[in-house]
Amino acid sequence: MLTAQVIYQHKSRTIIVDPSRTLAQNLFMQGFLRGVPLCAGIGTCGRCAVLFHDNPPKTSSKDHEYFSLQELNQGLRLGCSHYPGPGQSYEVSESEAPAGFSWASRDNPVCLGIDIGTTSIKWGFKHSSGLESPGEIINPQMGAGPEIISRMSFAREKPGNFDLLRNLLVQELESILDLGQVKDDSICVAGNPAMIHFLLGRDISGLSVSPYSLDYTGGTSESLRSGAARFFIPCLWSPFVGADISSGLGWILEKIRPSYPFLLADFGTNGELVLAISPDRYIVTSVALGPALEGIGLKFGSPYREGVASSFVFSDQGLVAKDSWRGDRVSGSGYISLLAHLVRLKIVSASGHFTQGPSPISRRISSRIMDGRFSLGKNFYLDGRDIEEILKAKAAFTLGLSFLCTQGEILPDNLQAIYIAGALGQHSNLSDLETLGFFPPGSSLKSHLVGNTSLKGAILLACDKDKREENISLARYIEPVNLGARQEYISGQFAKHMAFEYPY
Repeated sequence: MLTAQVIYQHKSRTIIVDPSRTLAQNLFMQGFLRGVPLCAGIGTCGRCAVLFHDNPPKTSSKDHEYFSLQELNQGLRLGCSHYPGPGQSYEVSESEAPAGFSWASRDNPVCLGIDIGTTSIKWGFKHSSGLESPGEIINPQMGAGPEIISRMSFAREKPGNFDLLRNLLVQELESILDLGQVKDDSICVAGNPAMIHFLLGRDISGLSVSPYSLDYTGGTSESLRSGAARFFIPCLWSPFVGADISSGLGWILEKIRPSYPFLLADFGTNGELVLAISPDRYIVTSVALGPALEGIGLKFGSPYREGVASSFVFSDQGLVAKDSWRGDRVSGSGYISLLAHLVRLKIVSASGHFTQGPSPISRRISSRIMDGRFSLGKNFYLDGRDIEEILKAKAAFTLGLSFLCTQGEILPDNLQAIYIAGALGQHSNLSDLETLGFFPPGSSLKSHLVGNTSLKGAILLACDKDKREENISLARYIEPVNLGARQEYISGQFAKHMAFEYPY
């Protein structure tokens, strides 16, 4: 039996470690690093850093990429790139969680909507006055991986892992329910299929292995245990298009009443796309974007919170963060904003490489590029690896959009409206997305940032039982298409989409 001494919050604790797992995985399974947005072994986020007091392992290449020589000599290592050894003791720093909740009204809440996202869990109590009290916390499963596939792989790896991930969600959900009492069945919980299956303790094998299948399709009232509060789960439409999308589309249809054809694009670790051809035909698909657009896995990436840059602008000082910035962490929309500026200035080429800009201002700003890094702020820099991660996410998205439009026999230019939800649906600039080629030129004029439609839809469904019946009825008009099963199409088209411009 191998043990280690862990120092956390100035207290020491002896834990049993599994030498077949990385230090980061061991710490997560022992209750540390919960809710921390880790990059799951990529070695770029640094949030699994441990300070060795005894018997530090030899440094890895990932350690050298992240830490200075002085920090390495002090004993700092990345937990994701090392395995436990005998006689080790190390210190784990406290995490910064972008969580918060406060009541917006003294009125009793009448309903509660919850959105279980892959990266974060968000909720909103609605009051009789119409005000909403919002809350947010990092999804505590993050230590098992930043995206769905890695978590399902972790869950199936060893007995007990599934229960570990499920209990993390259940505990958070119960904590949210304890914040305020609402009437039974005045609660709605939305989320992607994997999160819903984890929460309800349902078999995930159909979601984990090809050919993918859906064991549970939602549209039902559920509870976490006997006698507990009941909540509505919106319909799940396919193994990768779930209750978050069906509730979000329901909100758009009810509150915006859009003209057809339109597109709903929900950006997260997965990108879900709904091509609405007519009121009785909706083609849906999903693409794996990875966590980069949510700020996870990038060198200085972070979910948005105070002090994190969400956008950049030009000023007398050159290119600066729009709002208060600590000079290091940048959100997904912040990376999009920065890259869009650099692409417009031709400092970053369409293929994602740094270049010498042609204009005086671009040459002045490009002077910040040294050793393949564009430096900005106190400690932040943008390098080729982070650019590539965003470029791959962009390529996956436009590939999915092109595929969906082909299935619907419609040109993207003929869409009446584009609704952008999810991670980029709140802080992004529409022209930035157009500049980077997520959408065709001119699309920003008919695009709309609609924020977290999953949560908005969940609150709507929690408060209105008639809308739940509409959610269930809508399922008959849904046509799921599986882009992942079209490997010939993907392999033949992907290279064309790997550019910061829209491919025609």
